[in-house]
Amino acid sequence: IEGFYDEYQEDSVSLVDEGYFAGVTASYEHFFQPDWYGAVEIRAARGSTDYESVSGTIDGISQWDTETRLLAGYSPPYYQQGRTKFYAGLGARYFSDELKGKTSSLGDIGYDRRIFQLYLPIGLTYEFAAYGLTFAPNIEVDKLLWGNVSSRLGTIPGFTNIENEQTEGYGLRGELM
Repeated sequence: IEGFYDEYQEDSVSLVDEGYFAGVTASYEHFFQPDWYGAVEIRAARGSTDYESVSGTIDGISQWDTETRLLAGYSPPYYQQGRTKFYAGLGARYFSDELKGKTSSLGDIGYDRRIFQLYLPIGLTYEFAAYGLTFAPNIEVDKLLWGNVSSRLGTIPGFTNIENEQTEGYGLRGELM
């Protein structure tokens, strides 16, 4: 179970879409040798965001955020204090923004947006025991490899859908498990 904050920006139209999400994550990790491992992760989250652009503002927009990741990593042998795990892999993210049927503060009509992204996650986790529990803080950088934003403007009379390719970007993650 998780909660997180997400912010999406498009500088060309001064767009900011930000909000909080709650979700669930499932993962499987397998060590192939004492120091080498692979992992599969899936995640689904639902949230509510606030939108602001040159078109005005809209609050309380429903959104879905899903991810699938394949990871490979190296983990040196345990030390007395803990275990360090390095990893990299391939991630895919699908994001659904449900603005259709909403109207902005300036009277503009909303539309749905779908975002698909492929990215390279590179991270570090440090597992250690304390107070009878095992903690695993994690830090990660996600390098965007490719993305597509499908703006479904076709639901507004006189407009057509727009596809916007994403060629650069990044994400940062931090977790305490």
